[in-house]
Amino acid sequence: MLDQLRNQVLAAAAAVLVAAPAFAITNGYSDKPPGTTDQYASGGCSGCFEARLTEALADFKTVTKVYRQVVRGANVSDDALDLDANAATKDRLQDFVLIEGTMWDKAEAGNPGGAGTPTAVGIATPVGLYVARISSNGSARGINCSKTVAPTNIGFIGPEGKDGIWNTADDAGCPAGGTPGVNCGYGFTGVGQGAGLARISAPVTDCGGNSAHDILALDAVIPATTSFVGAQAFCIIDDDQNADGLLAHANDGTTIGSAFLLEDSTIKVNCNVGFADLPTTDFSDPALNSSVFADGAVFGAQIMKLAVTKNVRAETDATKKIRLNDPQIEALFRAGNNSACHWREVGGDVPGSANNEAVTLCGRTAGSGTKEIQRLTWFRNAGGDQTESAANSVCARTIGGVATALTKEVTLGATTQEVVECLEGRFTANKGAIGYLDAARHPDTIPPKWYDVPVEGVDPETNDLKDLARCGHYRFWGPLSGGRRTAVDLIPISALEQAHRDGLKNIKIFNNVAPINADFPSYLPLSGVNFTKSTTDGSYSLNPIPAEADTCPPFPNAPANAP
Repeated sequence: MLDQLRNQVLAAAAAVLVAAPAFAITNGYSDKPPGTTDQYASGGCSGCFEARLTEALADFKTVTKVYRQVVRGANVSDDALDLDANAATKDRLQDFVLIEGTMWDKAEAGNPGGAGTPTAVGIATPVGLYVARISSNGSARGINCSKTVAPTNIGFIGPEGKDGIWNTADDAGCPAGGTPGVNCGYGFTGVGQGAGLARISAPVTDCGGNSAHDILALDAVIPATTSFVGAQAFCIIDDDQNADGLLAHANDGTTIGSAFLLEDSTIKVNCNVGFADLPTTDFSDPALNSSVFADGAVFGAQIMKLAVTKNVRAETDATKKIRLNDPQIEALFRAGNNSACHWREVGGDVPGSANNEAVTLCGRTAGSGTKEIQRLTWFRNAGGDQTESAANSVCARTIGGVATALTKEVTLGATTQEVVECLEGRFTANKGAIGYLDAARHPDTIPPKWYDVPVEGVDPETNDLKDLARCGHYRFWGPLSGGRRTAVDLIPISALEQAHRDGLKNIKIFNNVAPINADFPSYLPLSGVNFTKSTTDGSYSLNPIPAEADTCPPFPNAPANAP
């Protein structure tokens, strides 16, 4: 009976697929670009954006095009690349990407994961060009886009424009009078049309001459087996119109067929697969911890770290980094008079700071998976239910014999990128700030404006956090989890979706072994962790890996000096 029912469901799904393309905009999924065979859209946690991007690249044999969103404006925190070929303007890469290229054949001789083996990368018998859209939306949106009940749409990069249809006048880059598909649109640069809320299409540059490889390499670890020879780079430029240094609405995207939201050119569509930095049951919000991923799975260890602005030093030695332990971290991120409000209360110093050395926090908004891993790791002695400061608070302190009111400033960002920008902004303002982010993030300004904090004796800068997490020396990580929106819509899993999910469990992609050589610092499939856990603050399951038993370091390496 169950087999009969399952066959009826699959037959109905197949009929739907015949009636309309699997990824047509009419059923909520973005359409694949012209000339391509198939695509998938992977959304959710910003802490796992780099891991998902690295995995996606490992499945590509060659990359032919890369599109990436960029924010531009006077108050934008500039990164190391000039992306609009105008050095006079500030611009920064955003975590919304489209990759086009050919896939590895799983049975192909020379497949970097091993031809015909369970760790082979790519798909079976690929034909033509394929596309991956990878977005950083936050864990809550990753859950909401792929949960079993009432899933919602989220934002993805949209070269096809706000109508969701390729080769129309609003395709990114198309100017007034352009002919979409002939001299503008997909595969072309262009000035776009209009400005502000009235704009028809966003401008597209060649990323200032930066290569397709380079506009990804700032974040992802590029697999050595993925070729970028001849790949084209395209940057969709969104202007920071309200001058807050951020890009509004990118996580949710513009509803198909509507006018642009304030600044953003991403489009609001279904994900195929959605991810969170940790399982739904780990979230404090009842709306999230009662949700269930459709076709859900736990994939690996998503590793986090703490970072402080470069002006924060050890109090007794300005050449040394500040070093923190659990009680100090908990005190730093709490609010009010009974928290750590002055850097010297935790052994730090901010010489000549603009705010009497008051602590400034760069945190995340509710629904962030990174925020929940932070809570469940450092506040665990309070049952994991103590929340961090969500707003500015005032502390009464005596400094130099004078009663002083210190303001503990709090800035909450929707994504990891906004935490990085907060740290950079606080350093520029000569304030000492601390934030949390995934371990793959590194300063991308020259010179750097922040550094990794040694926590419980472990400095991410001088240690391989994957090794330490694998061997039980480092506990600031959560079990990356995810689901599949297509399962809710009774669409059989596609080869691309399966490859992406399998790849996140594939130790060969992430362990820095030839030929892939992707030494990714913040993610490790659970099959490569000796001490695994299915929830962030749950019990560990011993899972020793005999072949690597003698590779566990006896103790962490010493911390680096402050930059």
